[in-house]
Amino acid sequence: MGGKHPKKLPGVADPLRDVDEELRYHLESRTDELSATGMSREDARRTAEEEFGDLDFTRTYCAAQDSAAERGTGPIRLLGSVGDDVRSAFRRIARRPRSVAAPVVVLAGALALNILVFSVVRGVLLAPLPLVDEERAFVLEEQQDGGGLVRVSYPVLSAWAEGASGFERISGYLDNAYPLVDAGSASRAPGAAVTHGFFDLLDAPFLFGTGFAAGDHTPDAPRTVVISEGLWRRAFGGRSDMVGQTINLAGSPRRVSAVVRHDAVFPDEVDVWVPLESEHAELMEIAGAKILLGIGTLRPGADVDAASEELAALSRSVPGGAPAARITSLRERLVGDVRRPLLLLQGAVLLVLLTACANAGGMLLTRSVRRQGELAVRRSLGASGWRVGRLVLLEGLLIGGGAGVLGVAAALAFLPSALRLVPPGVPRIHAIGPDPMVVVAGLSLALLTGLVTGAVPYLSAIRIPTTRALREADGRGGVSRWFGRLQDGFVIGQVALATVLTVGAGLLGRSFMETITEDAGFDSGRLTLVDVSLPAGRYPEATDRLTFAAELLREAEGLPGVDAAALGRNLPVSGSNMTSPLMVEGRGTTDAVQIAQVSGAYFDIMGIPLIEGSTFAAEDRTGGAAVLVIDETLRREAALDIGAQARSFFGSSGPRDVIGVAGAVRHGGLRSTPEAVAYEPFFQTGGASSFTLLVRSTAPAGVVAEGVRELLTRLDSEIPTDRVTTMRERVSLSLAGPRFYAVGLMLFGILAVLLALAGCQAALAQRVAGRRRELGLRLALGATLSTVRGSVVRRGVVLTMLGALMGVAMAIPATRVLESQLYGVGRTDPLTYGVMVLVLLAAAVVASDLPARRAASVDPAVVLRGD
Repeated sequence: MGGKHPKKLPGVADPLRDVDEELRYHLESRTDELSATGMSREDARRTAEEEFGDLDFTRTYCAAQDSAAERGTGPIRLLGSVGDDVRSAFRRIARRPRSVAAPVVVLAGALALNILVFSVVRGVLLAPLPLVDEERAFVLEEQQDGGGLVRVSYPVLSAWAEGASGFERISGYLDNAYPLVDAGSASRAPGAAVTHGFFDLLDAPFLFGTGFAAGDHTPDAPRTVVISEGLWRRAFGGRSDMVGQTINLAGSPRRVSAVVRHDAVFPDEVDVWVPLESEHAELMEIAGAKILLGIGTLRPGADVDAASEELAALSRSVPGGAPAARITSLRERLVGDVRRPLLLLQGAVLLVLLTACANAGGMLLTRSVRRQGELAVRRSLGASGWRVGRLVLLEGLLIGGGAGVLGVAAALAFLPSALRLVPPGVPRIHAIGPDPMVVVAGLSLALLTGLVTGAVPYLSAIRIPTTRALREADGRGGVSRWFGRLQDGFVIGQVALATVLTVGAGLLGRSFMETITEDAGFDSGRLTLVDVSLPAGRYPEATDRLTFAAELLREAEGLPGVDAAALGRNLPVSGSNMTSPLMVEGRGTTDAVQIAQVSGAYFDIMGIPLIEGSTFAAEDRTGGAAVLVIDETLRREAALDIGAQARSFFGSSGPRDVIGVAGAVRHGGLRSTPEAVAYEPFFQTGGASSFTLLVRSTAPAGVVAEGVRELLTRLDSEIPTDRVTTMRERVSLSLAGPRFYAVGLMLFGILAVLLALAGCQAALAQRVAGRRRELGLRLALGATLSTVRGSVVRRGVVLTMLGALMGVAMAIPATRVLESQLYGVGRTDPLTYGVMVLVLLAAAVVASDLPARRAASVDPAVVLRGD
C-alpha cells in the first residue's frame, strides 16, 4: 500500500500520502477491534484487509477523483473510468467468489426456470403455424340449436367448399390411425384422412414430392399416401428415392406421393395422410356423420360474421345439416385450451424470479454492509456517491450477467428432459426447441435482474452520509436502521410473493383433488383396453370385419383370468367424438349426440348402471331387431323414453326401438359434464375397422395385456398390438394436464417459500451479528437465554406474518386468472388461504430458530472485553 511517492514541490500536498494515512488509520482501528474479540493480530489484520476490499485500487482511485472533477470528465475519460470500475468489480468478485456464489446460484436457477417455461410458451403459443396465411386461417364447425358446436359432415363441407364466396379455399380432415407394416412388424401410424385441397392450406410443406393430385380424391382412385419426414427417417432410413415407392398401409399397397417437412406437419404428430374420398368413401353421403374438422382461409377483406352467415345458409341447404355455423381462429382453436395454463406457469416462474431477486438483493445488501469500510473511505477521500455507487451497480450487473449465462446453459441442457414432462394434449410440441430469441430474452432478463438486485446496494452506497458510514464502518455503530428496514422489506416482499404462489398452488391442488373424487359414471378398476385397427385392405367388407371381431371377442373371453369381454367404439375418456343427430320417429331431429357402438356385456364390464329397461343381448346382431339404448342425459334433454323409435346416421338406416336407459357418464373426462349418449349394438353396425376390446379380469393387467397381444398376433400378424392400456391409465391420462399445472405451481410455490425463508434466516442472522454487543450486555445484565432466543424468533414470525398478510391481499385479486382452471373450489376458498398461512408461519419458526440459537450463544464476557 505504501508504494514509492512521486516528488512534490515544497508546500504542495501529496494526495497519495494522505490516502495512505487515512487507510492505515481505518485498518488499524478495525484490526484492534477484531483483536479484542479474541482473534490473533495476524488473522485480524487479514480479515480487516478483506473487509476493505481492493486497497491498491482504492488508494489510486480516491486520490485521483473528487466529485467536482468527475462532473467535468470528458467522454473518453468517463469511458476509461467505467473501464477501471469494471476491472475493479471483476477483481473484487474474483478475490472473494464465495461471497457472490449464493446470489449467482439463486438467480441462475430462477432464470433457468423462466427460460425453460418461456421456451414452451414461445413454441406453443408464439411460433408461426405452417400455413400459407395463418392470420386468415379459421376452423369451421356446425352449430346446433342449443349453441353447441360439432364437427362437420362431408356433404356440408363440400357445400361450403363449392359455394362459400367468403373463403379462398376450404378443406377438412378426419384424424385416425392406420396399421403400418414395415419389415414384417406391424405398428399404428397416427394419420389424417384429408379432403381435396388440404395441402394447399400449408406453406410449402413438402420435402420431396407434390402431394395428392385431384384424381386421388375419388372413391375408385389408386391408393396413395403422404408421409412425414419423421416417419421417413425412422421407418425407411431417409432413402432419397422414397417418392414413388410402395408401402403397406392399412393392409393395402400405397404409393408414396410426397414427404412432409418436420416443421410443416399438420395436424400435430401425424405421420401419414391419405385422401379421405378414397379411404372413407362411405362418409361422403352421410350428412349426419359430423366427424370432420373444417379448415378455411378467409378472403382478404372478408367480414367474419358475414362469412359465418354464408356458411350457415349453405349448411341449412344440405339435408341433415346444422342450422348454424361458427368460425374460429385456427391458432385460438389449437392453443386456446392451453394458453391460460401456460401463461399461468410463466407468471408463476416470474414470481419465483422476483423472489429470487429479493433474496439475492438481500444477500448483496448484507455484502454491502460488510463493505461499508471500503465505501466510507472512498467517500471520505473525495469520491462522489455516483462513482462509488456505480462500482456497486456494476458488480450487480456482472453477477446478473454471470447468472444469466449459467441459467441459459442450464436451460438448454435440461430442455430435452423438461419436454418429457409436458403432458399429452399440449399442441405444437415439435415447435419447442433451442431458440435464439429465447436465449436473447434470457440474457436480457438476466441483466435486468442484475440491475434490480444491484439497485438497493447502489442506493445504500450513495444515500448514507459519509460521517455515518464511517461511524458504522468502525464496527461500533452496528447496522443502521436504514439497512435494517431494507432487510425487513426484502423479507416481507419475499414472503408476500411466496404466499401468492402457495395460495395459487393450494387452490389448484384442491381443485385437482375435487376432480379425482368425481363420479365418472363407470368403474375403471380391473379393466384392460386394447385398441384394434384392422387393415382395410385385408378386411374390405363389413362382414369380414364383423366376423373377425366376433372371433376376437370369443377368444378373449376364454383367456386365463378373464371374467368378461366386450367390444366398443367411442368410449369415455378416449378422446374420440363420434356425433350424430338422432332422427326420432314423429318428432324430427335432435341435436347431435355421442354415438357409442358396444356389444352386450359392455354395460356390466364398465359398471354403468341400467336405470330402466334392458341392455343388449346375444341376439342383437345383424338381422335381429334394431334396438337402441339411451342414457339418462339424453332421455332428459331430448324427452325420449323406452318405446320411442330413433336412429343415428351411422349403422343401419332403419329406426331403432329404445329398449333401455343407462346411467350418465362423463364422456369427455372427469371435469366434463355428462353428455347425451346413444348406444347402438356393435354387431348391428357397419363393421368399423377400428374398435376397442375391453377385458375385465382378476389377473394382473400385464398378464392380460400379454395374453391379448399373443391372441391378436395369432389371429392376424399384421394387426398392431402397441395400444394396450388400462381404463385407470386412460382416466389418469385425461387428468395429465390439470395434474401437471397443479404440481408445477406447487413446486414453484415451495421454491419461493424456501427462498423467502432463507432470506428471513439470513436477515435475522445479520441482525443478530449487528446486535452482538447489545445481546451480550442484556445477557450480562440478567436476561435469560430463552428471552433472547424468543425475541429473535418473534421477529421472524412478525416479518412472516406481515408478508403473509400482504400476500393474501395480493392473492385475492391475482387468483382471478385461476378461475377457469378451478373445479369444485372457489378462488377465495378460506380453508386454502388459512392452511397456506399457517404452513408459512410454522416454517418461519423453524427458519428463525438457527439465528435465535446464535443470539443465545453470545458470550457476555467476550463482548465486555471487546468494549
